[in-house]
Amino acid sequence: MMRTVLSTVAALTLFVGASAARAEASTTHDNRTHFTFSQPVAIPGGILPAGEYIFRLADPNSGRSVVQVLNRETGKVHGMFFTQHAERGTIADEPEITLGEAPAGMTRSIHTWWYPGTTSGRTFLYQAGEASWDHSWHTSN
Repeated sequence: MMRTVLSTVAALTLFVGASAARAEASTTHDNRTHFTFSQPVAIPGGILPAGEYIFRLADPNSGRSVVQVLNRETGKVHGMFFTQHAERGTIADEPEITLGEAPAGMTRSIHTWWYPGTTSGRTFLYQAGEASWDHSWHTSN
């Protein structure tokens, strides 16, 4: 009798564990979105030339704070960037990128990536003076 109970408990544990693993795998999303830029845009530490890119969460299971940017055609990774959670009052209908302001002649920096169907987004983190909207670099003469 005891052997039957232990076998049943072990079998149920394996079944529940396997079911949970399948459910997690099927609901894990990297929020992959495609963007086409008609002119260069700035990212932390560099510039993306005009072109088509994939934005996705580098590891959706680890806090969702690192975004990976790849060339859509070649798959070349242009970088992995730290981001922080952002919220807004309206749901994005389509994937969206918000660009920061920039002085004339300067490449605008990516500020926030908005995923469709939610009010949540990812704000890119820049070093002081690196983003197009941070004009502190003007003061160093």
